[in-house]
Amino acid sequence: QACTNGSTQTITVPTNASVPFQPGVEVDLAALGAGQVVVAAAGGVTIISKDSNLSLDAQGSAATLKYISGDTWLLVGDLVA
Repeated sequence: QACTNGSTQTITVPTNASVPFQPGVEVDLAALGAGQVVVAAAGGVTIISKDSNLSLDAQGSAATLKYISGDTWLLVGDLVA
């Protein structure tokens, strides 16, 4: 997902009931615009990340969401609080 907005952009991770994913699916995120990119969990979704950081650091940062199972995802990359 190329995020090119000049203002804050929120990427919401849906529940598996609304969008069924297969374990191991990865979604790459790239902050290409000047706006902050924030990853949010829909109700019931758990996103695991180092220090619970859910925002890409700055323009040029990248991250990957990896689907684990159920409603659990792992977020890794250039993240800040």
